[in-house]
Amino acid sequence: MSTDTFSNSILSSDEMITVIIRDQEEVCLHALEILQTDPASSYLPVYIGQDNSSLSIDTSECVHFSSLSFSERLYVERNFRKLFSEFLLSIMHSLDQGLSPGGIWYSGEHLYYHPKLHRIMCIYLPLKNHLQGRPVRLSEIHDDNMDDLLHVFFEKKWITQDLMAPVYNFFEKDDEEALRNYIRKDMWKEHSALPPPLKSALAAYALLLILYILFSPYTEEYFSDNVIALIPGLLFLTSTILLFSSLLLCIRTKKRNRDHLLSEKDKRRKDRNARMLFPSEKPVENLSSCMYEFAPDPVQFIETTGNEGRKKFTIWTKGFTIGLDTDCCDLTIDHSSVSLKHAFLGTDENGFYIEDLHSRHGSFVNRKRIEPEEKYYLSDGDLIGFGKKEYIMHFVHEIKEDQSPN
Repeated sequence: MSTDTFSNSILSSDEMITVIIRDQEEVCLHALEILQTDPASSYLPVYIGQDNSSLSIDTSECVHFSSLSFSERLYVERNFRKLFSEFLLSIMHSLDQGLSPGGIWYSGEHLYYHPKLHRIMCIYLPLKNHLQGRPVRLSEIHDDNMDDLLHVFFEKKWITQDLMAPVYNFFEKDDEEALRNYIRKDMWKEHSALPPPLKSALAAYALLLILYILFSPYTEEYFSDNVIALIPGLLFLTSTILLFSSLLLCIRTKKRNRDHLLSEKDKRRKDRNARMLFPSEKPVENLSSCMYEFAPDPVQFIETTGNEGRKKFTIWTKGFTIGLDTDCCDLTIDHSSVSLKHAFLGTDENGFYIEDLHSRHGSFVNRKRIEPEEKYYLSDGDLIGFGKKEYIMHFVHEIKEDQSPN
């Protein structure tokens, strides 16, 4: 779903982003017309270059989110709820027009703000391989992709995982009407205030505090020699303890919910890896069978950075994808220089090879950058780089032979 595969073909300037294409036939003219004429769109205008070999994305009227001026940033912060709601609704509107979510550039690096229209903008590539030729569903939007797109807002704590969890749930169920109602009515209502029980407890505590301040001096004066004088203080102390306990419970519940979301993502990754290592007897649709076959010689990658606790992984199958996307890759490397889908490692009749998937920061063999979509066959001991992460590659069987006694 990510358009990160075009990252190596980008030429940027202050007012234009250019994406190189092979020919005009790659571009869907219907989608291109929508991106040029739809006044309600949150996608930047896109045009075919004069040489018909590139797409030009017009950023002249927009400001990158990392370059907002003080007044623009102040406006965005004050009106973020409205801007964010309109942004999500605009993405849904584009699905109604037949624009697949696969064309969205899922990266916070390509998020913009339009000062004149007061709108959050992002990039959509009108390429045919992102268009399905059928009705587009919400379930084609993955929560991991949206997390990448909205990373800036998570960082600034304008939105939370708790706020986005119902949105992701509506994506999975393809419930457009419920999602629209949630965005327009309930999204900020549910998360802008404390839970109702805790809100009531705070109101009761505030009332009790006022009563304690007003009447405790009189109680102590009239019942100075009686146990009754201790009652206001005990009530106030008890209510304070109960209130703080409720606050701690609320924080703990939010943390548990956040951990649950993260564990669900990790579970999906483990399930995918389990299917890869232990495939069922039933054929898997839309997946090449060679991806699930065991390689004749497993290959081990050992991280070069750090002398202790160096990370390593072993490839057992004939096909293996590496990147940041937990749902689309067989192994995730959590590093800013690694793209969503970074590289493919595979085995064929000629040996073990690496293929770069148009990653942004490139793939390297012995510190020499390789060309995208070309197979580079590897030898034992080669130094392999994924962005800025480096690994030494070894064939497992050859390691065993080297370690065997003479």
